[in-house]
Amino acid sequence: MVEVDDSKKMTLEFRPMDSVRWETLSLEISELESEQSLLDAMDKLVSDQQAATVGRSVIFRLSLFGRGPLHQSLIRPEFIEDARQNINEIWSQQFPFLW
Repeated sequence: MVEVDDSKKMTLEFRPMDSVRWETLSLEISELESEQSLLDAMDKLVSDQQAATVGRSVIFRLSLFGRGPLHQSLIRPEFIEDARQNINEIWSQQFPFLW
């Protein structure tokens, strides 16, 4: 928002107008020991993102990084697809939604 007073002094104030945000979320996985701990960490990350959006929905890309015990799970295509579907099923039903 731009306001101009009588002396032509301008004041700028950012006011978000978006209804959906696009984000990239990152999760470090080297300390995670099990598939369930990964799913829990992903859920917490998405929950934290929802709290930070101030009522706006989010479409996000989730990047996993690090090396550790979960490598064998992550190279199985069905594990990644199941985790993605699980997150989307839970969070797409929330308000604001996350996908």
